[in-house]
Amino acid sequence: MPIDMKTLNALDRASFVAAVGGIFEHSPWVAEAVWRKRPFASLDTLHNAMVDHVRAQPPAAQIALLRAHPELAGREARFG
Repeated sequence: MPIDMKTLNALDRASFVAAVGGIFEHSPWVAEAVWRKRPFASLDTLHNAMVDHVRAQPPAAQIALLRAHPELAGREARFG
């Protein structure tokens, strides 16, 4: 069910993570980290904040996120 930005920005941390934690599948820590940066003007602003947060993480955290998403490696990598 779609949620408008005003409502999304008003959510407590747990509800916010429940609502958008799946954007980076298997990585709700991204949504949890950007919750404090509310309010977001748009979904693009929210997404950009999440991407920026991931990019600011150490390589080990970025690799863990990628490993949680094996489909991102591409078909060739999956089949060796």
